[in-house]
Amino acid sequence: MPQSVTITINSRWQVGRLPSKSTNNVIYRSSDGHLHELWWTGPNAPGQGDLIPHGSLAANDGDPAVFIASDRTNNVIYRTPDGHVHELWWTGPNAPGQGDLNPHGPLSANGSSPAAFLSPDGINHVIFRSKDSNLQELWWAGPDAPRERPLIHNGPLAVSDPTVFVATDDSNNVIYRSPDGHVHELWWTVPNTPGQGDLTGLTNSPLTQSNLSAYSVKLDRRQHIIYRSADGHLHELWWNLGLVSHSDLTALADAPLAVGNPSAYYSPVDGRHHVIYRDGNGHLHELRWDN
Repeated sequence: MPQSVTITINSRWQVGRLPSKSTNNVIYRSSDGHLHELWWTGPNAPGQGDLIPHGSLAANDGDPAVFIASDRTNNVIYRTPDGHVHELWWTGPNAPGQGDLNPHGPLSANGSSPAAFLSPDGINHVIFRSKDSNLQELWWAGPDAPRERPLIHNGPLAVSDPTVFVATDDSNNVIYRSPDGHVHELWWTVPNTPGQGDLTGLTNSPLTQSNLSAYSVKLDRRQHIIYRSADGHLHELWWNLGLVSHSDLTALADAPLAVGNPSAYYSPVDGRHHVIYRDGNGHLHELRWDN
């Protein structure tokens, strides 16, 4: 059963984390559109750097996405005010390179944030919501130029930012919210056309009013999606490559109601699921439970 823990915080930064063998990294956007990096090891004080001292600045209504690319470079993906999707990449102490990933393709919607991941087949993927509310995929391997395609062909369009993860069967998964508040899933392996499913319709679960957070756990081969409903409850949809189940996490933990978008992950270190969210008083809460 989920347990609730409360932490008080007052922060306006949007952050991402770059997994690294030796350093912890936090990426955030400042009010002037620059992207900054904090990095540290163990108990040492963080270093700080401006990742965009001279290049194209980030839009002030979107958040960066971070991942390690197939060539083991650190990558930060962000949207510029003109709707283009840009990439910053670097290794070690080197200055970041910068590139426009969609110089001729569909533009990213105002207020949206991209998502990015590396799939098991060594392909880099960037997913973003375009101005027509479709979800677009940019993908490439190594030094190749990105290719682009729309992901939604027959299903409802997106009104939320996409959430991405690799499922336990190594398929690429994109989760999003449609205009009617349903949670939808897109899944595929390259070069196949994505399949699509209405997870809310399958479970008759409450509608979502937030962006989604999603992850998979190899240990039990389950996929997990966390979202907030209109009454402030946090809900979990989960499945093991079959029947989708639903849990009301707020009710199970008797936890304070949520506002904003939850963030969730599984830690193999303690074998627990963790959901972080903000309440109406600006407190940060954690729900956690054993696998």
